[in-house]
Amino acid sequence: MSKRGGRDRVPLGDAATPFGRGLPGLAALRDRLPAGPEPGPAPGAEPAPPAPGPATASEKTRSTVYGRAPRLVVRRERKGHGGKTWTRVEGLVGSTVEIEAALREMKRALGCGASRDGNDVVVQGAPGERLVAFLEARGARKVVVGS
Repeated sequence: MSKRGGRDRVPLGDAATPFGRGLPGLAALRDRLPAGPEPGPAPGAEPAPPAPGPATASEKTRSTVYGRAPRLVVRRERKGHGGKTWTRVEGLVGSTVEIEAALREMKRALGCGASRDGNDVVVQGAPGERLVAFLEARGARKVVVGS
């Protein structure tokens, strides 16, 4: 009896094939397949340009949430937050998923907490100029700083 709960090891086969003899019917099926195209480009042909990859989340939010809004209003507020200062960004245009992605990007870039309130984003503290610079760098057309 071994230490592994009474189960003994079962040999799987020789070292040349990792799992023994493999699946018996696959060799016959493989032989019946037609020959595929030759790998690599044809001689003398120009290489195809690389296909554009999928856009990252930050590229998507850059082009949709910040750029679509005619203006973004940034204002500080304390009322309703237990005396703490919060900064509200109003005017973001996009779906809930796009605004959530923009919210995550803001939190990472500014290093502070934030939450979504409808289509507005509420950032903890008063990042002020850093938040305005962040929005302008992401393609916001006009950023208005309120009181």
